[in-house]
Amino acid sequence: MKNILFGLACYIIFLICEWSNLNPVEAIILLSILLFIPMSFCIIDKKKRNGSYVLFYKFVSFLYPIAAISAMLAFVTNHYFFALLWFAYTGIVALFGVSRLLERGWKPIEETAIDSAFIYLFLGGFWFFASVAKVSIMYFSSDIVLLTAAHFHYSAFLLPLSAGLLGRKREKRSKVYDAIMFIIVISPMTVAIGITYSRIFEFFAVFIYLCAIYGYGVYVWRTKFNAISAKVLLVLSSSTLMVTIMFSLIYSYGNFKQVMTITIAQMVWIHGVVNGIGVALPAFVGWMIEKSTPNYKYYGKTMSRLRGNATVGEAFLHNRNLIDSKEYKGLVDKMNDFHSEAFDMAKITLSIIRFYENTKEYELQSHIKWTRWFRPVAFCYEKMSKRVGQIHLGMGGKWETMHGSIIGIIDEKDGRENVRA
Repeated sequence: MKNILFGLACYIIFLICEWSNLNPVEAIILLSILLFIPMSFCIIDKKKRNGSYVLFYKFVSFLYPIAAISAMLAFVTNHYFFALLWFAYTGIVALFGVSRLLERGWKPIEETAIDSAFIYLFLGGFWFFASVAKVSIMYFSSDIVLLTAAHFHYSAFLLPLSAGLLGRKREKRSKVYDAIMFIIVISPMTVAIGITYSRIFEFFAVFIYLCAIYGYGVYVWRTKFNAISAKVLLVLSSSTLMVTIMFSLIYSYGNFKQVMTITIAQMVWIHGVVNGIGVALPAFVGWMIEKSTPNYKYYGKTMSRLRGNATVGEAFLHNRNLIDSKEYKGLVDKMNDFHSEAFDMAKITLSIIRFYENTKEYELQSHIKWTRWFRPVAFCYEKMSKRVGQIHLGMGGKWETMHGSIIGIIDEKDGRENVRA
């Protein structure tokens, strides 16, 4: 919250200093930098299960005041050094997004959409620097470079973030909404590629983007919110976006047909100012009120401290004196220990629960039958798996018993409780 107040104070100072010569695009970009970006860090989850923060978040939070002042001074002084500092900061923000992604994985897609928002900010930082430093990029005019910076501070940032937060609120999974989120995540890049290389590609990329945004708008209307005020704000935001995106399609169509439909100056006000005030502001305020939380705590899962080489078997445990005297009769003590919003034990078949809780009472047998074309591969796999000692499968053709045992591991050496192998 302190960073939000600090950014807001900086924005007021900027408006006072630059009011007589205010560039609307610069003002809109700074609105994102000084208000929406610190708001986003209050909206998303950044703590692990043990209470510590996700990697890079402390740097992002601590360095924000310096980065915010640098971004403001970059437009006030037009000096590239301050823009370079903001560019470097967006790199740290992107690393925060990457660290969340790597710890959790690609699924669920709503969390990946949130991560992509922070990763895209790095591109926003690059175009911000390119605009202030007057870097010549292909055939782009200075106005296009500045608008591209706005694009990556808004469309590429707000929409994936908001779509991901909305995805968290789904009562049941929907492949349609998964597709909508996927399009929203990739569209900032596909539209940018189209603008750079192909007007036809740009038009179709914007059209597909428009369809995804309309789908997102429909889901905003249909989704249940905890706070009515939050729903009103997000409906206002999505409805405004559904109107302004039409002008982007008209502009792309004009480029495709090489006729003037909407000027750059008009796009600045429609796609810049209106989106900033009418789309981003109500969306961020709405999510601040709603406080959307993930259905599962993805970060900070306890992992074993033990590390081995190619073969990790009984010899590995003996050689390192890892075996504990405690005995276990199953792979888990109680399946109920794993009960959560994402895992309902009541939906698990009783026979499966018994197997996991009383594994020693079972005998595992298999009768493997490889397809003819795979048998040469299976022959090689048999030799490798026998040496590694993991998931060893023979050539098949007969019933085979898989022998094994459950061995207790010393908790202090592993770093977890009630560890077994």
